[in-house]
Amino acid sequence: MKAFRKAALLAAVSIAAAAVPASAEVFNFLGSNTNTSNTYGNVRTFTGSDGTKVEVSAYSLDSSLTKAFAGQYSGYGLGVTNNGNDNDHAIDNSGWTDYIVLQFDKIMTVSELALYSFGDTDFNWGVATTSTPFSGTLNLTSLSVFGSLNYSAGSSTPVVQNRALSGAAAGNLFIIGASNARNDSNDSFKLRSITATAAVPEPATWGMMIGGFAIAGVAMRRRKAVSVSFA
Repeated sequence: MKAFRKAALLAAVSIAAAAVPASAEVFNFLGSNTNTSNTYGNVRTFTGSDGTKVEVSAYSLDSSLTKAFAGQYSGYGLGVTNNGNDNDHAIDNSGWTDYIVLQFDKIMTVSELALYSFGDTDFNWGVATTSTPFSGTLNLTSLSVFGSLNYSAGSSTPVVQNRALSGAAAGNLFIIGASNARNDSNDSFKLRSITATAAVPEPATWGMMIGGFAIAGVAMRRRKAVSVSFA
């Protein structure tokens, strides 16, 4: 009976702990100005406020998806320079459509973005999971891994915008790009920061796990309780 009470108490405490959401982690992309470099396919690594790492790369879409230069700009954030040289290193859709891709070293859910706007700020975003190791080389040849990208309508004011993402899924890949709508060609911004939370198991999942351990413990207890008699 004591074992059952102990298992029940452990399950209650564990489920309560699992129900508490993980703290939000901020990744700040403000830094030194790098607008004189154009090494297409470069990767920048950042560390979040809680130690999670993210690798940043850039892509641009014309007739096909190609690697671009991911720049970091003081006071503004991340921008993109592409092979078409169609604008001044912002994430824009003037000609080619630019994208920033983030690969985390764990499964994360992005909840908010901070943008610095130079024009309109309509953007597309998506979440995916890749088997490419964090230490490996991510090489996207299309956007199909993200499925149908989500759309977020913005405006040209204020200059700095904090944009919440409603219903974002969990994954280790996140993409944001200027709007790919055919009639929308004046979106232009840089990515200042993101806020994300590490994915945690649902309380129901924890309950099932704890229940399984409890049953296993009871079974082991009963095995040990074997009566022995001597003739």
